Amino acid sequence: MAEINQAEPLISVIVPVYNVENYLDKSIGSILAQTYQNLELILVDDGSKDASGAMCDAWRAKDARIRVIHQTNGGQALARNHGIDEAAGAYLAFIDSDDWIAPDYLETLYRLLREHRAEISICDKQMIYESGGQAKSSEEEDQIWEYTNREALKALFYQREIDNSPWGKLYLASLFNGVRFPEGKIYEDLGTIYRLLYQCDRVVRTSRKLYYYLQREGSTMYRTFGRSKMDRIEMSQNILDFIGENCPDLLRAAQCRYFISVVQVLRELPVSDPEYAEENRLVRQKLREYRRGVFTDHEAKKITRLIALAAYIPAGWLQKLGAVYKKFYD
Repeated sequence: MAEINQAEPLISVIVPVYNVENYLDKSIGSILAQTYQNLELILVDDGSKDASGAMCDAWRAKDARIRVIHQTNGGQALARNHGIDEAAGAYLAFIDSDDWIAPDYLETLYRLLREHRAEISICDKQMIYESGGQAKSSEEEDQIWEYTNREALKALFYQREIDNSPWGKLYLASLFNGVRFPEGKIYEDLGTIYRLLYQCDRVVRTSRKLYYYLQREGSTMYRTFGRSKMDRIEMSQNILDFIGENCPDLLRAAQCRYFISVVQVLRELPVSDPEYAEENRLVRQKLREYRRGVFTDHEAKKITRLIALAAYIPAGWLQKLGAVYKKFYD
């Protein structure tokens, strides 16, 4: 069994696991091969119906740094929260069980936290497509940026260089005191990351692509429309409420994030299906409510402002522009 190096603070790596038997070994292997050795790997088996749970147990028998939690299927948010509750580390990282990380992922993110006295460090991702190939990436010199909490929140809300993904980041564990992923929802990350950034004095980001994100066919986020997709609007409303109460100077940025969520729902919503008449009514109402403010917001992306202008035309055409938005900015 591998020995635990006590020279550096413990990092807890939390991995929700559900029906990923074809991907799990690569993901776990990349975590255990980290140059930063003082880690605990918490595998949360979310009621897998394939061999994933047994694979977790087999890995645990090989490496003392692994802990395995088996739970009844409750979704990614519950699995992540269970891992947070059990974590012993001073720092937390989240990895999706079909993704993998570069060997120096944790070492780099921890070094950034320490050197910049930050509470969250962030790296870029490399998109890998299950159908074959990967997104183009240019070889650039490593660049590093620092943000205050408000600068980080603006980058998040305007969909610039910080996103809502829990992965690709290293967190000071104490940020999660009183913060958990909303359970029973999809887009639970949308309801969480802003609350963590808000607590920070400093956030640091590197341009290095250390996280390998596998875009799988049939993943949770890319299915046909269902009413759970409206969770995106609910999470965005929570952002508006929180920002309005805690930092109203960022309210316009939060409204832009809300508008983006409405457009993202619209692009998948069957506009002519009477079954979703209420959802269509709400989406159209919110488009009318926020389109002018977003269009006149010069800090918003040009494509976002174009979508806001297009919100004055019939929904069918707006859906087509929503597809353009997805291509460039999702």
